[in-house]
Amino acid sequence: MVKLKIDGKEIEVPDHFTLIQACEEAGAEVPRFCFHERLSVAGNCRMCLVEVKGGPPKPQASCAMGVRDIRQWYDRNWFATRNFHGQWYSDSDRLNDLVPFRQDTLDSALLRAMDVVPASVRSAGKVPPWIVKHLVMKPLSRKPRGTMNAIRRQDHEEIGAHFGSIDEWRALGDWNSFTPPEPSRTPTLLDHGYDESKPSSQWSALDYIEAATFRGGELLTSAVEPGTITQVLGWRCAFNHVFAASPRAVLIAGHWCPDCVREPASYSRQAERSPFLAQVELAPRSAGLQLGAS
Repeated sequence: MVKLKIDGKEIEVPDHFTLIQACEEAGAEVPRFCFHERLSVAGNCRMCLVEVKGGPPKPQASCAMGVRDIRQWYDRNWFATRNFHGQWYSDSDRLNDLVPFRQDTLDSALLRAMDVVPASVRSAGKVPPWIVKHLVMKPLSRKPRGTMNAIRRQDHEEIGAHFGSIDEWRALGDWNSFTPPEPSRTPTLLDHGYDESKPSSQWSALDYIEAATFRGGELLTSAVEPGTITQVLGWRCAFNHVFAASPRAVLIAGHWCPDCVREPASYSRQAERSPFLAQVELAPRSAGLQLGAS
């Protein structure tokens, strides 16, 4: 059973209830058109929106949101804290212009995801939490590349990629000490090592040398065609890997050494030689999310 407060009234409902069912239990009438407790959730009519205190900032479809506290399914320290997906980018509007990815709202994306997950997942809310935790979630965390797999094997390089260090993992605590993060909403633009105000048609070998040096590497090609951003050039990274890439790939798309980029566990070590990577990898974690830039 789950305790919650609806319009000031505290009630207790089964933990497989949706919010709309909990509202009914509390005597709060919520309009709906497409919801029926014996049918799969559609969430299309958007009539049953409710405000969830402490939840998402926008009203949520109460037919698609459960009352269960899913923290009973996991331990807090199963979650990687050094997660790329925890970042957001100040140039995402520009990215959306190039590759449209904002096709729907978060609510509709979640509903679409629910339509394709296995029935076992959709019915998880009706299963006792300890079963979900120990027979589903814990085994997932122990699979290859899982966070707890790294802890069990004491793979300190992989642990570092997930948590920073074994000591940082041990210091995480449990859900009782957890507070939702409040990252800064002020964009922090990254330095790319060259004059980004200059049009690409005016780029020269000097710009490429500056960009390479800022990544701890160097430009190898001497015969550079000014303003030809598709010319394939030779580069060397800080770890002496040699690779080929165009100025457009390096300066605009942000690509660099293909050997180094596939080793995220060593990013901290790479950042010691790369001022560009150090801006993100070695930045204080308490400063909020780093924002990709320019």
